[in-house]
Amino acid sequence: MLTIPEGMHPTNPRVRVLADLGSDGRVRRVVTVESSGDAAVDAAAAKAVEHFRFAPPAYGCVTTSSTAALSFNVPPEATAARQSPAPNVSLAPCAGPFVRPMGFSPPPQREVPGTATVEVSLDSAAAVTGVRLVHSSGNPKTDNAATAAARSGAYRFEPIPGCPQSPTTYQLEITFH
Repeated sequence: MLTIPEGMHPTNPRVRVLADLGSDGRVRRVVTVESSGDAAVDAAAAKAVEHFRFAPPAYGCVTTSSTAALSFNVPPEATAARQSPAPNVSLAPCAGPFVRPMGFSPPPQREVPGTATVEVSLDSAAAVTGVRLVHSSGNPKTDNAATAAARSGAYRFEPIPGCPQSPTTYQLEITFH
């Protein structure tokens, strides 16, 4: 539950955000997808999420970047005590879909530890149309395993209200432990 400071006027009982996560659990990007009705409350929720650390999805000895959907409940007394009209709140524009990697197979053999970033091109149905290594792990075998995993992986878009699914390029981080 969020603590609402005085002077803020939420009108909705929750704030919902999507967070793009790195393969080490750090937050790479946060977008508000359901507003509380008060931009300051929404910003406080997003700022709180930026300081979270998450457990990344693990596939054997490999972790990947991912997406997390989080909701914060606004205390009922904060919305009931609202005296003045809520400020006009606009959500972030459709600046790129959030992608949830799904269904990776661990590599057949353990690779040298390291993190590779692979650019995964997806069509509007989240099917892979191409992959490209954009940041090397420092080991060619690990990089090849990362691009092969990215190519064979499954992906899905996290829905954002009012934003149609469209082709995108996703920066997939794959960390071999």
